[in-house]
Amino acid sequence: MVRAMSDPRDRMKAFINRIAPVPPLSDPADAISASLVAGAIAFLLVSVILFVIVSAAAGRMPAVYALTLPIGIVLLVTLRWVLRRGHVRSAAYALCAFGWLLVAVDVQQRGPDTLSVGGFIVLTVIGGLTLGPRGTVALTAATVALLALFLLGFVHGPFTIPTSSDRLVHYTTQLVLAGSLSAWWAMRTRRLLRELRQSEARRTLLLEASPDAIVSSDARGVITFQNRATEQMLGYPATELVGRPWHELPPMRGADVGRLMFQFAATVEEGIHHPPEELTLIHRDGHDVVVDVKGVALYEDGTIVGTVSIFREITARKKAEAERTLLQRQLVSAQRMEAMGLVAGGVAHDFNNLLTVILAAAETSDPESLGDVREAARRGVALTRQLLAFSGRKPSDPRPTDINQAITAISPMLARLLGATVNLDVRLAAQAGNIVIDAGQLDQVIVNLAANGRDAMPNGGTLTISTDSKAGRVELRVGDTGLGMDASTLASAFEPFFTTKGDRGTGLGLAVVQNIVREAHGTVTCTTEPGLGTKFTLNFPASAGVQAPPASHRGGTIARSRRVVFVDDNALVRRGIVRVLERGGFVVDAFDGAQDVSAIEASLAGADALITDLVMPGRSGVDLAIELRSRNCQVPIVFVSGYAEHSLLARIREVSCSSLLEKPFTLQDLVERLGELQDTRAQIDLFGDA
Repeated sequence: MVRAMSDPRDRMKAFINRIAPVPPLSDPADAISASLVAGAIAFLLVSVILFVIVSAAAGRMPAVYALTLPIGIVLLVTLRWVLRRGHVRSAAYALCAFGWLLVAVDVQQRGPDTLSVGGFIVLTVIGGLTLGPRGTVALTAATVALLALFLLGFVHGPFTIPTSSDRLVHYTTQLVLAGSLSAWWAMRTRRLLRELRQSEARRTLLLEASPDAIVSSDARGVITFQNRATEQMLGYPATELVGRPWHELPPMRGADVGRLMFQFAATVEEGIHHPPEELTLIHRDGHDVVVDVKGVALYEDGTIVGTVSIFREITARKKAEAERTLLQRQLVSAQRMEAMGLVAGGVAHDFNNLLTVILAAAETSDPESLGDVREAARRGVALTRQLLAFSGRKPSDPRPTDINQAITAISPMLARLLGATVNLDVRLAAQAGNIVIDAGQLDQVIVNLAANGRDAMPNGGTLTISTDSKAGRVELRVGDTGLGMDASTLASAFEPFFTTKGDRGTGLGLAVVQNIVREAHGTVTCTTEPGLGTKFTLNFPASAGVQAPPASHRGGTIARSRRVVFVDDNALVRRGIVRVLERGGFVVDAFDGAQDVSAIEASLAGADALITDLVMPGRSGVDLAIELRSRNCQVPIVFVSGYAEHSLLARIREVSCSSLLEKPFTLQDLVERLGELQDTRAQIDLFGDA
């Protein structure tokens, strides 16, 4: 059961609150001062009223009290009103000042006897407890000065000596007031200390129980506290870290201490709070601990005295993110391999047919068979380039592309990708036009949309691909008759890693489509409805088309004889290319890729160009070209390659006056490329190599 005013302290508190209510204050020191002032006002009011009653009943009230006592009562009521509005120090100053004046008036009446000295002592105690050391010093100095005037003979007068009964009343009042205030002060102080201990215990418990590491430091950067989680996170007990500057601690090895010290200085000097950041610390056993850390300024009485930093370990999360990234890559590869598996049989069938045509033509060697060989080779080139683009191994090369031709070329692959239960319906506009895009990436867009459409039609259906041209724009539409999507699914359809296919999907197909379309300055929209299928509309700016090469570089004949040096590690390829070049009017010096560079350099003297395979064992074509350039050999260089890694292709930019020509190529392709390099060489000779 709750105590109902049974404790005398509770009754006293309620009595004082009725006579001199204490306002709610957040600062403990102000709260104690307010309680003391309120208690003094309450006891003084009661004392004055009782004194008036007793003096009136005895008929022995001095005449001066008829003036001073009403003034005192009015003053105390006024102070009660001031205190109630939260002006604690103002009430304390007024109480001490006017109380001192009232006692001083009594000194004028009775002289500097023990009665007045006792009153001054009580007021000095009240002033010290409520106003601090300055109040005590001021009241003591004023009292000593006043008493000195009387006791040293500067002030004379017929002082009235109080009777024993008057002295008893005065002494009793002063003792009761002093004792009550002292008891009140002791009670409040003990209660405050108890509350502070409880609050400190709760705070310590919260800090120690926190799963996050919490560390505080002073304004110099010296560690003043660490909780239990810090030791668990880093392996260092508080005895090894507390009392040392944080930037010298072992866990900070490898961290960007200079940057952190700059942020620490900004925090302790200006109170700047920096956003949370990722930091790698070193555990006592040597392994890395990745944390998110946030530091804030620590204030006391409005002044920054240090910082508090909170560390949250994210090592497991970072590891999980890395594993997730690896898994996503594996899923992408698995998805690509799944799609490649669907088309592998058809590709093998088509390629074997091409090889059959080539072998049959080689048996007869008549002109018609040679034409079949050329056509079979051309189709083989297109097939391998489609495979490279689909597998993502072909570097991006945006150029004007006929969208109808691209769809027509990839349609056989799409038919195999869709399977037997899905029909492919291709509807191409008569003149859809060209768009500027990497042809391989366009194939990837079409394949991704087709694969999505296939997955949306588990029971079969129709995938429709159509093109159109409107007001300088080219439209590509891919629609299916599948399950469709609701509004919430559509809202997230293009987000990376969002998928409705469960473990079978990666959630990257549409994100890749959107990225490729944006790079081509196009837009992609989707319209869908559950049960009614889905249609993607891709809108691209139209292009003027592929410009024909300059007239001086076209034609099937060579205006004059040219001498070139050809380097390739494959003897079969080397013999075939040399025969074609010689029949085209070239004088060719052929070398194996492993040939000494000095021999190749000597042969290049007076040559028009170097033609070298890009991918060769031991020394690549780029390595050979860089070595020749270091020997001041400035002959134009044509790199030829059927396939190369992106890193090797990027190195071609290191070689001046060079170009890449993809295998297989025709004599006309080579003539045009050499003409372009000759024009570049002429400009360099004329204006200088910028």
